[in-house]
Amino acid sequence: MARAALDGTRETALPRLLAMLCVLAVFIPAFFMVGAAKALFVPMALAVGFAMVASFILSSTLVPILSVWFLRGHAGEVHDTSWIGRLQTFYARLLRGVVALRWPVVLVYLAAAGAGIWFLGGRLGTEIFPKTDTGQFALRFRAPSGTQVGITEGIAQKILAAIAREAGGPDKVDVTIGMVGVHNSSFPVNLVHLWNGGPEEGWLAVQLKPGTGIRIEAFRARLRAVLAKELPDVRLSFEPQDIVTRVMSFGSPTPIEVAVSGPNLAVSKGYAEKILERLQKLPFLRDVQLAQTLDFPTVDVNINRCASRARSFPPCPPCWPAWRWCSG
Repeated sequence: MARAALDGTRETALPRLLAMLCVLAVFIPAFFMVGAAKALFVPMALAVGFAMVASFILSSTLVPILSVWFLRGHAGEVHDTSWIGRLQTFYARLLRGVVALRWPVVLVYLAAAGAGIWFLGGRLGTEIFPKTDTGQFALRFRAPSGTQVGITEGIAQKILAAIAREAGGPDKVDVTIGMVGVHNSSFPVNLVHLWNGGPEEGWLAVQLKPGTGIRIEAFRARLRAVLAKELPDVRLSFEPQDIVTRVMSFGSPTPIEVAVSGPNLAVSKGYAEKILERLQKLPFLRDVQLAQTLDFPTVDVNINRCASRARSFPPCPPCWPAWRWCSG
């Protein structure tokens, strides 16, 4: 029994080693990832790697010893009339037939593998995580600059009504939450995690009920067309909502961000608009827009400090030094 265990371990050492290396090779690309993907996959790759190495070592040392201990005295129970013996006999005959026809078998295997690659290759995903349809999405909308909070809230209600209508009715929507405008510090909302640029901006999250049969990707495309027609002055962008897309987007609200910086705001805005015009011509991009408000309405006030002193207007705090100088 000990000799049989030793011979079996030696004969299977190379196949077990190759199987272990094939499994480990799958996880090698994880060490070349960056960001959140590296933080997710490297620990898993290390865990699988150590488990496979430990399995190979144990199968070469501990398992043969335990097999000798447990099978001692039971060697005569396996004979040709048992089901294990019949299975071994059938498997041996099958292998002898396959080895005798090795070249036809290789050709059939290559043809079957090529057909499988051709049939399934185009249907395989290219992302690290496959897309999941959880029935939820997040929508950020931006009204024209300077829009009051009350008007922005009305736009949010119109968007929610359009979503319910396109989904097939309000009964298809499970939960909706939103945030409109910028709130003061007394509100229990941390604007670092959910940021709005001004009173004209809002954010909506929608969860559809299970079993509605609505595909989120197609639903987003339909909403883009419908809302662009009903609210032409409102800019829309869909943001990651489920946990997988949030993690894999590295916390960014959009997959692609372009930053333009410079000492002159007008020049930087001009370059940003040129880049925006080029990007909007690319057919594979959606929701291309300037995220920062650059044309917020302002009021320029010019004060003649000496004239305001002569007419006895109370000065504002920035005018106090000049007001004192004009008063002698």
